Amino acid sequence: MNAPRDQIVRQFRHILLWPLQLVAPPGRERAQPWSELFEAEDVSGLWQAEESAFEAPEGAIEAGRYHEFMAFLPSVRRFLYGQGRGPNAHPNYGESPIRVYARSDIDRAVIELTDGWSTELQVVNCRLMFFYDVDITILVMELAAENLPLERAIDIQYRLGRAFPSGWHRDGRAVHCARSVRWLAADDSEIARSDFDAAEKYLQAVRVHRAATVAEHWIALLRPMTLHFSMEHGPVRFRQVEHQRMPSLSYLSVDDPFSIDEADFIRLALGLAPDSPLAASPDAARALRDEHAYDRYWSPSSQDLALSTRVLCNGHATTFVGSANNPAFADSESGLLTEYRHQIKLLTLIAHFHRAAILLQSDQQVYAVSQLDLDDPVSVSAFKRRVRRSLESFLRFNHRYWFHEISNQPLQAALFGMMRRQLNVDALFDEVREEVLDMSQYLDSDDARRQSESVLRLTVVTILGMVATIATGFLGMNLFAMADWGGAAKFGVWMLVLLPTVLLTIVTVRYSRSLSRWLDRLGRDQQPGLLRQRGTWNSRGRGDDNDQGRMR
Repeated sequence: MNAPRDQIVRQFRHILLWPLQLVAPPGRERAQPWSELFEAEDVSGLWQAEESAFEAPEGAIEAGRYHEFMAFLPSVRRFLYGQGRGPNAHPNYGESPIRVYARSDIDRAVIELTDGWSTELQVVNCRLMFFYDVDITILVMELAAENLPLERAIDIQYRLGRAFPSGWHRDGRAVHCARSVRWLAADDSEIARSDFDAAEKYLQAVRVHRAATVAEHWIALLRPMTLHFSMEHGPVRFRQVEHQRMPSLSYLSVDDPFSIDEADFIRLALGLAPDSPLAASPDAARALRDEHAYDRYWSPSSQDLALSTRVLCNGHATTFVGSANNPAFADSESGLLTEYRHQIKLLTLIAHFHRAAILLQSDQQVYAVSQLDLDDPVSVSAFKRRVRRSLESFLRFNHRYWFHEISNQPLQAALFGMMRRQLNVDALFDEVREEVLDMSQYLDSDDARRQSESVLRLTVVTILGMVATIATGFLGMNLFAMADWGGAAKFGVWMLVLLPTVLLTIVTVRYSRSLSRWLDRLGRDQQPGLLRQRGTWNSRGRGDDNDQGRMR
């Protein structure tokens, strides 16, 4: 039997899913879907719109696509694939709200690790996914390699999906990142290269913009999108949603998964580097297995190929480990590999899309409150518009994209539930929902207060105006005979009456609260003379108990 670290990963797959927030340039509002803006901006044609497998005009869909479709519940199918175009299609469903663009010019990724060891990974596909009515896009990139040492596969999994360094060592090397990452075309020409060691670039971005910039190879990959604080032209801009490490989905097919050390399983489960020190008591290791491992198809004691598959998940990194000799795991047509590339990838995408969209909703509410100035009517009006847009957006997300369950298949259902729990999605959703409802209730109470103030003003104006109306219109009396007066004289009299009336109305409205309090006191003071002279009255017009006793 080989030593644990001498294991060879016969089939290595690594899928990166990078949620990004889309923002419009300063002073400009988005007027059309992001996918249309992106397509119009991509004048070089790097990205091509990708049709769904179900859009093929002729022939049947692939068996793998059929299994992918059937793995999800009907509501999730409508989200992922939309409604069919048959004569009996429901008119309210329509097309899928997901728009996909693919980039095919990047053929390989060359990664050099910190000790100088390097290898090439085949870029299987590279896609950008836009979601209708949500300011989120997700980069999905799948890479593949064969016959990698297990230690190197763990290190690649740990270091590849880094958007920017979290720091630098004393010798200038970036912390947690690979030494370099390069994108190569099919003709071996270099498309872009990482710049993790350019510390001044990252420090300057934080110092000036209070935001983290992104490594050059990722910026080149995402063009024509640009960073939100970049000076580059572009109506489609992006910013980070979470930390620098991209969510990932890995597949490791080895000769003997039972010989892998338990410490390496824990490193895979937690997304740690292969040289990370790991000291855990048996109870702690057992708790980690219970929290991060799905072991329905894992039984080391039996040494059975049918029970040689282990799924490890910490929310941000999910890893499948199994035997290369087990067709149920390694078969690319009907094994777990095809489920990994289709169903598992999509359910991971949904879980991280949920989290990113909820965090975006929370960020929008924070921005709305931070821009509020109660002394500025324009700011108050803008705040109300932002809150109402946020409420409408949350309601649309809740009814169109929110799912508690996506599949009734055991592995998919268990893994989705594990991801939601570890990503804390439900708690975040409840928190944001309460915040949205609180802000909506604030607007409703503010509107009710303004309406009550308007009613108060109208009441005061009506009471005071009633006196003049009765005095001048009693029995239709005409105090002045102006029937024979000229037009100019009548107009002058009309203006003489109109101007004081308007002025009186303005003054009445201006001091309506004071006049209302005066009317209220006047109404409370209208008590019998004896009681008003001898009694002490409270705010409700009732005497104190002792005074009333003396009065009696």
